[in-house]
Amino acid sequence: MFTIRRGLKLNKFFNIGLSSLCFISKDFDYALNFIASSGISLWEVVDDGLHFLDSSRIKRMLALSSPLNMTLSLHAPYTSVNISASNYRARRFSMDMYRESVEHAHQLGCKFIVFHPGLLDSFTYLFRDLNEPILDGINFLLSIGDLCSDYGITPLIENLATDRSTILKVEDFKSFFSKSNSFKMALDISHAHVMNSFNSYIDSLRDRIAYFHISGNDGLADRHWPLDMGTPFWKDYLKRVLNCNLSGPLIIENLSYSASLKSLNVLKLFFGSEVST
Repeated sequence: MFTIRRGLKLNKFFNIGLSSLCFISKDFDYALNFIASSGISLWEVVDDGLHFLDSSRIKRMLALSSPLNMTLSLHAPYTSVNISASNYRARRFSMDMYRESVEHAHQLGCKFIVFHPGLLDSFTYLFRDLNEPILDGINFLLSIGDLCSDYGITPLIENLATDRSTILKVEDFKSFFSKSNSFKMALDISHAHVMNSFNSYIDSLRDRIAYFHISGNDGLADRHWPLDMGTPFWKDYLKRVLNCNLSGPLIIENLSYSASLKSLNVLKLFFGSEVST
């Protein structure tokens, strides 16, 4: 875990870690052994795809991470689920996956879990009066936020890089947060760049921002490039985050371990002597 010192005036820290997204196409045990030998003590575990957790995997992860004093957070499933699907059975399945992921986060001792909002599917996108699945998904998030709080876990809602997200605009987030005391925001800096929404999020939602994702892109799509590729938008964005006295985990989301290390080195150079391990 790399700590970015913000100076005596700010007296707060960024904790920089990596997402296990960089291993998502690899065998789980291969990824686990790599994580254990990485020397990096903050990891966001992607609970999805080939790496969806079960009791055996959780035991193995704890056996490797606990002696190393690792800090783990969890990203709930997002590739094959939609808690706002118009198909009721698909919606229920997705909600069950989220609930199971909360249990995984609890068993791993995570302090944070990241959720994606529901998505407009073909029907809810075309028929804008079809609101019941959207409301059902939002109400479900509110209830699962209470479950997370019971476990001492901070639930996070992430801003996405698609207009199909059911919670996307500042007004959407404000409405959601007005109903939830438990949820905070995972600000994906790169998603916000693609959607041209970073400044509006910072201006209006800073009191709820507690966690960050970062990767490189060209402003056209969510590329998950290393930070030395694409446009250097993230430099001014990170400066603004610091100037607003925000803090929290800063998770690098790249598609390979080598790209993640490259981004980590870019951040170390950017922050200069203020970075320590």
